[in-house]
Amino acid sequence: MARTLLEIAMTARDDLDALNDEFNREGSTMHVETYKARLTEIRSRAPQNRELPAPAPVAARPTSAPAATLDENTPVTRGFFNLVLVPVMQAVGRTMKEKNDALIARIKALEDRLPLAYGGVWTEEQQSNKGIFYTDHGSIWYCKETTRDRPGTSAAFTLACKRGSDR
Repeated sequence: MARTLLEIAMTARDDLDALNDEFNREGSTMHVETYKARLTEIRSRAPQNRELPAPAPVAARPTSAPAATLDENTPVTRGFFNLVLVPVMQAVGRTMKEKNDALIARIKALEDRLPLAYGGVWTEEQQSNKGIFYTDHGSIWYCKETTRDRPGTSAAFTLACKRGSDR
């Protein structure tokens, strides 16, 4: 069955759309020369009396292949901007957000730490609070949990600095 001119044009148009989608997809590794060759092949199948619209400029398409280079003569077109600069700016933005989020988390962790504070000489009458330093018999003790125990008699305290000798 013979295909009509309209069917051929529609098929070529669908093929062109699929090619452009594949080429512009994020992470695409299609080389510019491969794109141009496939575009030429699709156009050759299109009806000769009706030309398919030209795709977006592709000369400045970034690629890892050494054949495509960007130099001072590369025009900054909308296609170049969308294909090269926008993804770069988005990647920089994501990286900056990740770094900023990590720094904010570190600052929060530092701010949430218990402050270095001295609670004075330990006495039986007072409760010793978590995160506070106390002195008892000349030694400095760090209180790890709120307690009424004497420093050195329970696991609630850690010796921070042993008293010196009285010679």
